[in-house]
Amino acid sequence: MAADQEVELAPLRYKCLEIIRNRELACNYGNYLSEVSLDSHALGIIKWWVYNIDSQTKSLRSSPPLFELFADASLTGSGASVGPSKTGGH
Repeated sequence: MAADQEVELAPLRYKCLEIIRNRELACNYGNYLSEVSLDSHALGIIKWWVYNIDSQTKSLRSSPPLFELFADASLTGSGASVGPSKTGGH
């Protein structure tokens, strides 16, 4: 799910919905067009996503990087550097 990167503990927030989806697909022979009845818990999860998704932020990294790698390539050559170390070729 795309929200994994932005929402803290996202898989825990939609696991119940995945279980319902998988159960209903099995009961309906894989037909994604079949109707599904949702219980109050599942509806509550969907409401949480609707009302809270815009306020969620989570860093893509948990700590600062140890190194930064810069790289570039073109038809005439390539190069890369990490700190003071550089390499390149034609």
